[in-house]
Amino acid sequence: AARSSLPFAADGIVFKVNEISLQRALGQTAKEPRWASAWKFPPEEKETRLENIIVSIGRTGVATPVAVLTPVEIDGSVVARATLHNDDEVKRLGILIGDTVIVRKAGSVIPEILGPVLSARTGIEHPFIMPAVCPECGSQLVRIEDEAATKCVNASCPAQVRERLLHWCSKDAMDIQGIGEAVVDQLVTAGLAHDVADLYDLTEEQLLQLERMGSLVARKLLVHLEESKGRGLARVLYAMGVPQVGEVGARDLAQAFGSMETLASATPESLIHVYGIGEKTAENITAFFQEEHNRMLVERLRKAGIHMEGIAAPGAHGPLSGKVFVFTGELSTMARSKAQELVRALGAETSETVSRKVTTLVAGSATGSKMARARRLKIEILDEQQFLSLVGQGT
Repeated sequence: AARSSLPFAADGIVFKVNEISLQRALGQTAKEPRWASAWKFPPEEKETRLENIIVSIGRTGVATPVAVLTPVEIDGSVVARATLHNDDEVKRLGILIGDTVIVRKAGSVIPEILGPVLSARTGIEHPFIMPAVCPECGSQLVRIEDEAATKCVNASCPAQVRERLLHWCSKDAMDIQGIGEAVVDQLVTAGLAHDVADLYDLTEEQLLQLERMGSLVARKLLVHLEESKGRGLARVLYAMGVPQVGEVGARDLAQAFGSMETLASATPESLIHVYGIGEKTAENITAFFQEEHNRMLVERLRKAGIHMEGIAAPGAHGPLSGKVFVFTGELSTMARSKAQELVRALGAETSETVSRKVTTLVAGSATGSKMARARRLKIEILDEQQFLSLVGQGT
């Protein structure tokens, strides 16, 4: 049936093997089950007007062109903006400001422009020109050699500061509850936060200056900031935004080097021995810690009480030291990433595959081939409740 003829919103259907035993036999990858497959409708495409192209500055200073569109409804929601990634992409698409453009949602989620409707041009359209200066702070915008990116060179640019603060406080980074866009905007505007270290100097009196900030909320926010100090090296590295270092890379670096001090003095030659770290990333890490601003930031964070050591990296004397865990199936009480983080914090390693080095398999619901292999290898198998008791999370 045509998508538009359905009496409800849908982006497709999922085909599943309709037998639990077969599902278990087929198992799943780290990302998805092997016993199910999604089929999606072709994305809905609409025409609308490209009213303008503005420039957004990210936490690393990258200037991203953003299309401002005449609002149009696509797949059940209104689309008014779409990222254009970089200047080269604008040229590749061949779009002009004032064009009628074709828009869709990539994966039924992310708005994207496919190109212009050439027959709709009237002659008043004009090309986008990347500005020479940052729209936020007026500093020079520089095209990075051998890259498509254009960057604002001012590390103190308010837009960069806002984005760095938001990234630092995000759930996957330092996970500081209560600090979202509204609070960050006020902190930057009031001059109370110029970098992430300033967050740990905030007082209740300063927070009470912000709109809709009462004493109870301010005190809770300060408690959350204090709690974040113990997140460990891996989260600090990810939160600091070291170029090309994501969550997995930050965790691997934390495990390999054990402390911020050791990592900061590492050479590119020693860095590339860490799994997943290539030459370019190693050079970026070295350059990051050679910058005076970043070294000063690390020192300020240390003085604020931020834990700069890896949380019970493998080899540490945690209660699960020497054990290697694999998780299979779905846990009902927490995400798999949280469970992995828990055992690593207690000294264990984690793996995505079952091998002879694995000591423990934690089985949630809808387990698959990992369970069978673990049994063949006579690996210890725990159900979810046994696992929770082991890590001190049981009721």
